Amino acid sequence: MAIDPITGHYYVPYVSPALQTTSSDSASAALEGIAQDEEGDSDSVTLSTQARGLDLNSLFADKVGRNGTVSLEDLEALGTQELDSFKDSLFALLKENGIDPTQTIELTIASDGRISVGNENSQKVSIEELVQGNPELEDQFKKAMSMLTLAAEGKEATEFQEAYKANPDGALSHYGYLFGTHLQGTAELSDQSSAIAFQRVSE
Repeated sequence: MAIDPITGHYYVPYVSPALQTTSSDSASAALEGIAQDEEGDSDSVTLSTQARGLDLNSLFADKVGRNGTVSLEDLEALGTQELDSFKDSLFALLKENGIDPTQTIELTIASDGRISVGNENSQKVSIEELVQGNPELEDQFKKAMSMLTLAAEGKEATEFQEAYKANPDGALSHYGYLFGTHLQGTAELSDQSSAIAFQRVSE
């Protein structure tokens, strides 16, 4: 992540594979930065001028404002909604294909963009093949993960922003881990619930 201390915008050069879906390939170029809305209390993701000419409804529904921003709260809520919908579709598909739906499934997006089962699920291969064989389901998961990851990155960026305003040297020391790393999300799914956990990994 890089900072422009004059504008207060934070730029994330790394684009999660979650953004690289067949329906939103250009979204990676569209995400310009993360900024605090000075007219209100909400934080937002700022979209580039190029992005405003794109059809972003598939990624952000109707939450893109006139100034090309999406609030982090809306982004997180949309991501959570999308992940819940994906979970329902996935477990219905598991039952249809005779795959045990009672085991918890941990899904993550590998560096090559493939969706993989991360825990010791006994039906790991079958689940991966099922998801990868359903492009719409695969895209839905990547869409959810892209929203939730960007929202989480945005929250950390705004915390850094506030700290930087008060004490630049101290902020750079405390939040140094943000530079040269990115968040990797893992979705933890059961037939009753869905959640996401993040860890920072080197780029």
